Amino acid sequence: METSIFDTSSTSLAPSMRLFLLEAHREKPVLPWLDRLGHRLAARFKRWFSRPVAQLRRRAKSVLREATPLFDVEEQTLQEHLRQAADQARIAGPGNRKVMDATLTAAVAAVKRVTGLTPHPEQVMGALALLACHVAEMATGEGKTLTAAMAAVAAAWQGWPCQVVTANDYLAKRDAELFAKLFDYCNLSVAHIDGETPPDRRGAAYNHDVVYTTAKELLGDYLRDRLALGKSPSRTRVALSELGALTESRRGEVVMRGLYQVIVDEADSVLIDEAVTPLIISMPRPDASMEQAALDAVTLAKALEE
Repeated sequence: METSIFDTSSTSLAPSMRLFLLEAHREKPVLPWLDRLGHRLAARFKRWFSRPVAQLRRRAKSVLREATPLFDVEEQTLQEHLRQAADQARIAGPGNRKVMDATLTAAVAAVKRVTGLTPHPEQVMGALALLACHVAEMATGEGKTLTAAMAAVAAAWQGWPCQVVTANDYLAKRDAELFAKLFDYCNLSVAHIDGETPPDRRGAAYNHDVVYTTAKELLGDYLRDRLALGKSPSRTRVALSELGALTESRRGEVVMRGLYQVIVDEADSVLIDEAVTPLIISMPRPDASMEQAALDAVTLAKALEE
């Protein structure tokens, strides 16, 4: 490309001709419809070759097949198996598919021992999808509440706190109480936080391995902690608050241990329907200009006459 073509100081070309040459040599963008078509074709090929649902079904059947012999073992043997699964999950961390399947196998065995129910393949598929950070759509009656509970067990075994976000306070309390025995059997603690939970009890609730709550309560506590930690708080400051390394005043204000892994139940309601209303939190602070404006307004109001 010759730079002299775009030399606007040249008198041999009229302004309109120079503009035409500039437009003619500009790189043409990709047509929007062609761009959309390419994305659709790429998505179709990806789904066709990867077949995620078929892979999840094969893994779910393998998990149930491995869990079946554990249904009839002695109590001590099963408890030892659960401890080993938790240790492996804590060492391996997220992303290890083999360990994830073994962890969910132990969770399925615990569900069978505590509730007497054998999880369906669709429930195991949903739990595997959640542990892989995917969105899982389940039909009515397939048991997504138990699916989220099994995923919460496997996630909490990794050693990080896990929050399960539900649609309302009633479901948060119901689900936490419904699966309290399951979490206790898996050597995990569970609590719930709703609108009636006082501030002095929220910190103790967040110290549990699994916490059932709503998006409103979770985000409200998150924002209040950020205000207590000061401007631009880092994860290091959150970790220090967990270790008790902050000042006494700040330590009493911070209630959460940070956000590490969250399972969203009723994702369409929480992430779409309720997300249209932004959550805003504020705190009082001195404002001399607003105070003076209020005083001037009162003075002017007193000086008005009919």
